Amino acid sequence: QEVNDDAGAALAPERWRTRDTTIFVEAKNQASLAGKPLRWHSIYCMDIAGDRVMRGRRYYDRRPLFANLNPELPALPASALRPGGDPLPVAGSAEAKRPAFATRLESCLGALSLTPLLSAGDEALRFIEWRIDAGGAGEAFSFGVAERVDLRAGNTLAYFDTLALALRLGASAAQDGR
Repeated sequence: QEVNDDAGAALAPERWRTRDTTIFVEAKNQASLAGKPLRWHSIYCMDIAGDRVMRGRRYYDRRPLFANLNPELPALPASALRPGGDPLPVAGSAEAKRPAFATRLESCLGALSLTPLLSAGDEALRFIEWRIDAGGAGEAFSFGVAERVDLRAGNTLAYFDTLALALRLGASAAQDGR
């Protein structure tokens, strides 16, 4: 069921899976910013106790939203992104051991360490919340990714904030004099 607020923002859950006290929801969102209508998809990951959300995280990319106000915002290289997702790798292959989004992000961020935090799913659909550690000594940072793995459709899609990463890369390049 769609959730609306008085300001016209709406969230429409499309798919969800639960595991123990954790729920993942993939949703279609809409709102307006500076009078411009916006639409985006996201994954919400919530840890529930009774009828309360004890910890909630949202995963979506802010860059396309804020680019409506400032098209000059920094962006990750196109080679690091796959907005439509990736096909599932062949089971047992080398590619199956590491999510495709990680390999692409390493092209601009350097070596990454991936830690799966939580997951929920079944034989048709899986969600995985990842902690990603990046950067070298003195520049280390972490960020989160929520991955939706659609086993029936044969694809996977990673949700994360490219704007935060692009801003970090831009600041590092400026410090290095690049």
